Amino acid sequence: MSDVEAQIKAEIRLAVLEYLVTKLYVGHFQYHRIPTEDVRRMAVEHAGYEQIIPGLTPEQSDHASAEWREAIEKMLNMQLEMLAKARGEPMPEPVHRG
Repeated sequence: MSDVEAQIKAEIRLAVLEYLVTKLYVGHFQYHRIPTEDVRRMAVEHAGYEQIIPGLTPEQSDHASAEWREAIEKMLNMQLEMLAKARGEPMPEPVHRG
């Protein structure tokens, strides 16, 4: 397997994991009848969460934090979109805190 094929495989596996985790969260929200407004409020709160990774230079830490926020926002927006589709609601505004 070439490096490119290995990278594609890794990206596909990551995308599948993101999708499955999102489905689990949406199932939880649906099962417990958590209102969409509450889900969105929680998403906005979590979007601002900072992850600190020890052993990085300040520049690397800034970059890692930005990547972390972007990944969290992507997952939260996937949850909100999937929940809206499941409930027949309009698509929500994207969550963004940066």
